[in-house]
Amino acid sequence: MRSIAQGVCLVLVVGLLVVVLCSCVNADSQYDALRDFYTATGGSNWANNTGWASNNNDPCGRNNSNKIWHGLQCSGGWVTQILLRKNGLGGVLPSSLANIPYLEVLDLSDNLLIGSIPKSLGDMQSLSRLRLINNHFSGAIPSFGSNGGRGVLVKKPPGAILGRTDSSADLGGSSRYSSGSLEG
Repeated sequence: MRSIAQGVCLVLVVGLLVVVLCSCVNADSQYDALRDFYTATGGSNWANNTGWASNNNDPCGRNNSNKIWHGLQCSGGWVTQILLRKNGLGGVLPSSLANIPYLEVLDLSDNLLIGSIPKSLGDMQSLSRLRLINNHFSGAIPSFGSNGGRGVLVKKPPGAILGRTDSSADLGGSSRYSSGSLEG
């Protein structure tokens, strides 16, 4: 009887250790993705890069001595929103943004972003709102079908020519896109 109890305790301890280690790996990949994003979009030149420019690996400010990085909203230590509208971002969006597992909202409107929208954003299960108006993207709009069918809100930049969209599209303003192309 005692050896069974010890075996159960050992299994519980090992299981807890695995959960803690997996959580750290995911937290590290979230941090790495944020640093990658900062570098790729010219973070040192942003209008406000409070927290981003430091060696603080606590973007959500869980440690009382750290403050949440500018433009982030978090829940339980995980980034759920990146809101950096009109913040002087320039460059390309890195595909590593998809390594932020609980990201629900990404608003990078009114910046100077170029290139294509990474296909990896379409694979994010939690992403429900993507706002990229008034940037300089080109190329294909990734398919957002794998995120539970909720669709992703993309605001059409002025003068953009859009390819295929799903049936709920309204090209006069906000649209939900399943795939297509973007020029403009």
